[in-house]
Amino acid sequence: MRGRDGPTPASATAQQAGIAALVALGLALRLWHLEHGLPDFTEEAIPFRKALEMWGWDTGRTDWNPHVFHYPSLTFYLQLWLQKLYFAIGRVTGAFASRGDYFVLYHLDPTPMVVVGRLLGIASDLVTIVCAALIGERVRRGTGLLAATLVAFSPTLLLASRSIFADTVMTALAMAALERMLAFRASGGPGKLVAASVLTGLAAGAKYPALLMTLPLFWVAWERRAEAGGAPAGPGAVRALGGFGLEAVAGALAVFLATSPFIVLDWRTFSHDFEFLSHLTSQGHLGNLQAPGFAFHLRNLAADQGWPALALLALSAAFAVMRARAEGSWILLWTVLLLFGVPISLAHIEAERYLIPVIPPVALLASMAAWELGGGASERWRSSLSVALIALLAIPVVAAGTRAAATGVETTQGEARRWCEQNLGGRLLLQEHYGAVLATPNQISDIRESAPFHEARAEIQKRLLGHRTFHAVTLPLVISGTASNRVQSAEGRWLDLEIFPHPVDLNRLFYDPRLLEGVDLMLTSSQVRGRFEADPPRFEIERNLYRVLDEVGEVAAEFRPHGLVEGPRIRIYRLGPRAQETIERRLGPLDPLWWAEVVPPSYRARAEAILLPEARRNAATRYPDGRPAAWVVSLAPLFADKVDRFAFEMALYLAELDRCRPSESFAAASLTMNPGDLSACLLYVTCAGELGEWARARAASERTLEALGGGTGPELSVLRLDHASTLSHTGEPDSARRELEAVLQAVEPGSAVAQQARKMLEDLRGGH
Repeated sequence: MRGRDGPTPASATAQQAGIAALVALGLALRLWHLEHGLPDFTEEAIPFRKALEMWGWDTGRTDWNPHVFHYPSLTFYLQLWLQKLYFAIGRVTGAFASRGDYFVLYHLDPTPMVVVGRLLGIASDLVTIVCAALIGERVRRGTGLLAATLVAFSPTLLLASRSIFADTVMTALAMAALERMLAFRASGGPGKLVAASVLTGLAAGAKYPALLMTLPLFWVAWERRAEAGGAPAGPGAVRALGGFGLEAVAGALAVFLATSPFIVLDWRTFSHDFEFLSHLTSQGHLGNLQAPGFAFHLRNLAADQGWPALALLALSAAFAVMRARAEGSWILLWTVLLLFGVPISLAHIEAERYLIPVIPPVALLASMAAWELGGGASERWRSSLSVALIALLAIPVVAAGTRAAATGVETTQGEARRWCEQNLGGRLLLQEHYGAVLATPNQISDIRESAPFHEARAEIQKRLLGHRTFHAVTLPLVISGTASNRVQSAEGRWLDLEIFPHPVDLNRLFYDPRLLEGVDLMLTSSQVRGRFEADPPRFEIERNLYRVLDEVGEVAAEFRPHGLVEGPRIRIYRLGPRAQETIERRLGPLDPLWWAEVVPPSYRARAEAILLPEARRNAATRYPDGRPAAWVVSLAPLFADKVDRFAFEMALYLAELDRCRPSESFAAASLTMNPGDLSACLLYVTCAGELGEWARARAASERTLEALGGGTGPELSVLRLDHASTLSHTGEPDSARRELEAVLQAVEPGSAVAQQARKMLEDLRGGH
């Protein structure tokens, strides 16, 4: 339905020129700091990272099943195609000789790959700008250009364009679907309805909330059929009208499933992930249990579009009611706004990007209300009032958007990384998430052992192996998920037991101040610390670590967002000898079961009651004989999933820095829960030997050998060398010789292990 002021040919040309100018301006604003934050790739970027996994690096075959359904698959596939296209161009230009080159170069510097991925979001924003203009101009001349200006300068959209989200793609496709719905509603035509149906399905394929767009799609199809001449009458009319709308909805759902086929083909995984999403809406990220997200999103919307826009939005509701019969576009836009706005307002999720699909309908409705209000004035004041309303609406958004686009010259995380690169040599850094991005020995080792590394050119391999690394460990961060554990009873029944009321409570496992033993520097980030400090009763354990840092640590560096520098507030504490002595004096050494000490009594009692007879139940972490309690052993899956890698990295880097006492404690944590952990055992035995604790080293090596079946294969040869050394130091040289002879039979004669075994045998003979 065309607005009252239908465009003449001349005005249509002016509109097209205006839209083109806004698109060009929107593109320039988004390209301004396209490499924002890079090469520190800290953003979540789930579509990009999932697409990178789908290359099938280990198998050499693309895996079209994403194996994760927190998002539908369209954006995964789009990002994968972009990555493959960039790789193909690189093959032609000589930048890549093989996929191994692409893989290793990405880990050396992800900037070019990420920039290509961000272009999809920028292209989506441009589509959204065009659709806002077309929708607004369809209602009333001038409305679309004003709304498109608000969208082009939206700070939320501008900042989101520097990251890789599914939300921007969903919004562009949803707005394109809405534009086709309005076109069909105005003049009919099956092609318009088919386009609306396909675009709705594609929007849902980008992100699930767009499935709600099937409701206005059904309504538009129903309404148009009802208005069409020759529509059936009588009882069959409802069925015919409903069938017409259902066909459009069915088409959208078919397109949705075509873009995410493994929702059906891998139904079990989808069901599991869908359950996770249902929990997320009520639990939020990082434990937002106090209130729904309405106030958070309202504040962000006001900051993005300005309070005048919100006032005009409220006024547009009245216009929508008054013009419901004559001009249904108002109702349709309000429907879309509510479909995207109500769910995020009720959910316990505080993320700025969830506002992205709300902004275009808000911009449109506010612009429509401004024109309507100005047009309703007397002829004498009409032009002046219209200009004043447009200025009141546009100026705050243009100013805020320009400021947002100008930021991003630098980030606090980049500043922190450079400081660490200058000051971290020979030191151990423990940091929270959203801190400094630093290459670590473990990360380089993982890449070196991967299949694509061996496909890369020699010069690229050399670059990776020569890459500077730092001893840095990041504290695990749990922001969502579940906090329960499956326990099998003596009768064989599996029961799900709650460990903590909320998954975010699992973070307290990693905020024991004793973890700072042997740590030189501790980095905190306001993106994590700010949330913990905002809820003192719930996060008392986490806040206690900050109090300890403030009391005994020295602030070595601090980086705050200012001017054109953005990012979290980062503080780096130096923990010198005095701080270490204070922590050890107050708290004692780190217990290998430190992580289990914060598990609530409720889980301990329930797990013990299920696992053991009455006489052996225990609420402590250990039984009197030193063995871990049954309830602790039951948490092995939790340890493997959340704690084990952290404990191993701490043990490894502490050992490399010759800090054997704390390294031994972390290695013991892994061995306590998994005696067959070969890597942890090697670290433990080495450190115990350095400390002269040969009996403990021997006991650990024998437990691990027993857990691994006591074989003599090459994979156990290094541990058997260590075991022989412990036997020698505990007064059993004959047993040590037999162990070394067994090692020599199991390994290649010229290997380094064989040479070491022969040398140890010679030393034993010389000792006799």
